[in-house]
Amino acid sequence: MLTTNYYDNYRGTGADKLKFALMPFVCFACFGCPTQYGSYIKVLSGFVAPAFFILCGFFMFGKSSEERLDNIKRGIKRSAAMFIPMFIVFLAINAVYYYFVNGINVFPTLLGKRKLFEIFVLSYWPFDMGASIWFIQDLLYVYIFLFLLEKIKLFKLYKVIMVLLLLATPFVGEFAKAVHFSFLGYNYIPIGFFTCALPFVLLGAFLREKFKLILRASTGLFYFFAIVGFIAAFAEMELLSKHNLLAYTGQSIGLNLAAVGLCCIAFLNAESRENFFSKHGASYAKRIYILSQPVAFALLVPAQFFSLKFLLIVRDAGAIIVYPVCLLLAYIIGRIKANVLRKKRLKERLSLLLWSCQITDSRPQRTYSTYCGKKPRIFCRELFPLS
Repeated sequence: MLTTNYYDNYRGTGADKLKFALMPFVCFACFGCPTQYGSYIKVLSGFVAPAFFILCGFFMFGKSSEERLDNIKRGIKRSAAMFIPMFIVFLAINAVYYYFVNGINVFPTLLGKRKLFEIFVLSYWPFDMGASIWFIQDLLYVYIFLFLLEKIKLFKLYKVIMVLLLLATPFVGEFAKAVHFSFLGYNYIPIGFFTCALPFVLLGAFLREKFKLILRASTGLFYFFAIVGFIAAFAEMELLSKHNLLAYTGQSIGLNLAAVGLCCIAFLNAESRENFFSKHGASYAKRIYILSQPVAFALLVPAQFFSLKFLLIVRDAGAIIVYPVCLLLAYIIGRIKANVLRKKRLKERLSLLLWSCQITDSRPQRTYSTYCGKKPRIFCRELFPLS
């Protein structure tokens, strides 16, 4: 039975399953959907960002300050290891594309103060390919902020920060036009780790701290939250749009509520049966996230040199094309990685076998190449079974 301290020792299966299940909606949010309801699907898919941030915050929270700090340091390393290569590769691809196709050198345009502010503060990506990089960029900023907060012993104030940011976020986002928000010439701030990331990472930490209350609640209650959240998001967008007051469609109070409901369902299903998705869901989600933008770009660029009709088909298909291609590539990468790891572990066991034979002198000493045949390999698997 699931207990309050379950996540102190186990990650559980529900969260990784949820991450994998969210990836089609990530593609819908980025590339759209071709049906007549495509715009609604694209908007309602905005719940994926707060859901991912809540998951990150939930597993960041530890039993003690030291454990929490270790988790934050690990998060900084992992997010930096993803963001820096993605930033360099995406920038290089866009620079080459704009120069050879459009004859534009993009680098001079990036040196302006406003453009640098948008890229590195607002996490706004100015090019066609790589728009989803803002997520890992904001996550890196959040971990750095929390590291500093932990170092100065002010993490205990995280609930106050969370509440203030959650209250402020709608008024710089979808309600910005209604309240006449203005900041440095911006009518709204759609992206930025203070509005789109930090409050939800802290909300995830809060859910971890209050997990005892979640355990007492019924799973049906969180399904209710998710359903009501989507209905509220739809109603909110329609109402604001009808009165010409809608400033931003990527976030809403209803979508945030839906994200909380879905994450709590995943947390409560931590002891569900293990399967392929629970074991590999998180790694597949990461691969699809990294591959989605380059795959979409690789499909659209060649389409430009064919007929306009073909270009429109590829563009309008959006996630319906991008997601299956990314899923297939993620599977191929996973198989290659598994084979490489398997061969590496087999070599380690072969080396151990040779070493033990030489020490005990129970068998004639042979060269390493002798044990690369089929029969010795099968013998080693029986003697040292791979876990």
